[in-house]
Amino acid sequence: MKIVVACDSFKNCLRSEEVASSIKQGIKKYNADFDVKTFITSDGGEGSVASYVEQCEGYYVEVETVDAYRKSLSTYYGVIDNGETAVVEVANIIGLTMTPLSQRRVMQTTSYGVGIVLKEIAKSNIKKVIICLGGSATNDAGVGVLEALGAKFYDSRYQLLQTNSGMLRKIKYIDLSNMDYLKNLEIIVASDVSNTLLGEKGCTYCFGKQKGILISKMAFVDECMAHYATVMYQNNHIDLKSIIGGGAAGGIGSALIGVLKAKWISGIQLLIEKCGIEKAISECDLVITGEGQSDYQTAFGKVPAGIVMTAQKYQKPTICISGALGKDYETLYALGFIGIVSIADRAMSFEQALHVAKEKLMQCAYTQIKMIDYFRKIHK
Repeated sequence: MKIVVACDSFKNCLRSEEVASSIKQGIKKYNADFDVKTFITSDGGEGSVASYVEQCEGYYVEVETVDAYRKSLSTYYGVIDNGETAVVEVANIIGLTMTPLSQRRVMQTTSYGVGIVLKEIAKSNIKKVIICLGGSATNDAGVGVLEALGAKFYDSRYQLLQTNSGMLRKIKYIDLSNMDYLKNLEIIVASDVSNTLLGEKGCTYCFGKQKGILISKMAFVDECMAHYATVMYQNNHIDLKSIIGGGAAGGIGSALIGVLKAKWISGIQLLIEKCGIEKAISECDLVITGEGQSDYQTAFGKVPAGIVMTAQKYQKPTICISGALGKDYETLYALGFIGIVSIADRAMSFEQALHVAKEKLMQCAYTQIKMIDYFRKIHK
């Protein structure tokens, strides 16, 4: 049997490659002769650079920048397509999990470090950059990215501002005249988020809580972001409010798509196309995917949704093995899954679950493949 394993990471637990490796071990324990091909996958968040570099014959480039609090940071981006395309992920520059929960101050954060990396890339011979948006600690609408690239933001007294998530309401004038050097760089935004910048479906209301914005403060924060968007339109005739994907990564999507004219694309779909996943699926007998928790939100561009939709094109049976199953996970069967299962087989604390995740993945994969193989044999 030929099997493709392509799972997202189990957030705060296992990397994508660790998840796939554990599932592969479970399959091989049942039948060592099965052909199991694994892929590192991500929908645009943590691990995206590794997904492209490891599977597209690329390489890593070290770069000096700053994190979400403007502290010095050494990180990396990837280069693929024979040196013509760079891959950047915001999660390894201004990632939410890079700062302990007790030290997070979302209104002090900035996307400035992402802009520094883009500026370095723009100086090179690279022609295209894929920016993977996901896991950001910021909610600054991407003004930090623009500042690092040469944009200038002023208050009502025409004093130059240093940008962060808490100063959007102070912006009165925006100067984008120093950014022409970016016009020859093609920018692709890879993200699973199609939310717009503002309102109940915008970045503040949908993603602000996990970053530390109090529910009681969300209306105010959203109003400050709306003020900034209004000033951008008044000064530069750029409408940030209705951009699909503009709410990704705390609003960085709006800066990249609206100001820098980037093209938005589903993160998992782009990965599937570029890294040989679709070809492998077309030639296999079974597909296994999964993520940390599967629920109704999985359908909106997450890794398992992208994988099963590709498998459906070739009528390949697909099962989803996840750490946990959340609200309305049953609705995912409409995407084409033949099975959706959790590795949690008994009550345990989150800390305990982290400790036994690899073992439980192996056991679950063993059980699932044994059952599938049995029915496969009797129906031959």
